[in-house]
Amino acid sequence: MNELEFLHQQVSLERRHLAEVRSACQAAIETGFSEPVLDEFGGVCAAYLVFILDRFNAQDQKHVDQLRSRLTADEAGFAPVLDDLGQTLVQSREAIDLLRQALDARRRGEATAAELVLALQNYLRFYEGTLRRQQPPLAPLFARHYDLADWRAASFVTADSVLEERSRFAAVSAQLPPGIELKTAGRSG
Repeated sequence: MNELEFLHQQVSLERRHLAEVRSACQAAIETGFSEPVLDEFGGVCAAYLVFILDRFNAQDQKHVDQLRSRLTADEAGFAPVLDDLGQTLVQSREAIDLLRQALDARRRGEATAAELVLALQNYLRFYEGTLRRQQPPLAPLFARHYDLADWRAASFVTADSVLEERSRFAAVSAQLPPGIELKTAGRSG
């Protein structure tokens, strides 16, 4: 496997893990587990979401910045797509900051488990209503303008980031409530 394949594979794995954590978190909340269970599981889910979504927001912002500066006259139609993605990233950073604040407040004992769960529910609704629908068609621009150095710069994949993501995902896996699985699109994890 070459470096470019590794970067793509790692980012894809992280995005799959995000989907699995979101799905498990949503399922646990909907199941109505007791507050202590939701407090522990919600805490590791929130910590994972804050970490990974900070990374994804940074990746996507880097894509917007790199691509915007390279648009040619015949690609002017992509400018509004990049502008829209940029605005969505502003909303995403605001939404994840609210979850981060709730998680930090819970860790300091200044918020209840119920308040953390509410912050998780609010973030999951935002994700479902805004981010999940946001899938701009940037593949033609990547194919035309990106090389290994661009992917390296935009992926933010480092040995430390890989280890941190694995550690946080393992923490979620270790706290799964009974009957809750890490899965996406009908696939068990």
